[in-house]
Amino acid sequence: MDMRIGGRIGLVVGLTLMFFLAVSMAATGVLSRCVLHSMAAFDAQMAQMIHQIQVQVEHTATTNNVPKEDIAYVYSQEFNAWFMLMGFAILSAIVLTLSAVGGAVSGLLRTPRSQG
Repeated sequence: MDMRIGGRIGLVVGLTLMFFLAVSMAATGVLSRCVLHSMAAFDAQMAQMIHQIQVQVEHTATTNNVPKEDIAYVYSQEFNAWFMLMGFAILSAIVLTLSAVGGAVSGLLRTPRSQG
């Protein structure tokens, strides 16, 4: 096994990990919201984060003379969904990078050395 094969194995492991993490998070979210009705704390935490972003955007818009119509997207449900998806995308990128680098280093360490 060399560095490239180790990197590929690490990438596949990272992709598999992120797939199962996404499925388990989605299933947990649906069960918590629809069956157990226990998402109030999460909703409050998300509302607080979104409110902080809205305050920052409004401050920036007032200092830069941006019309209110241009910042209306911050108040939409699409923005909330985008915010969550981008957080998961950043987490995915970090996990995939670390798993690929870890696989490549493992492959490099397992490469036979020449006795010359």
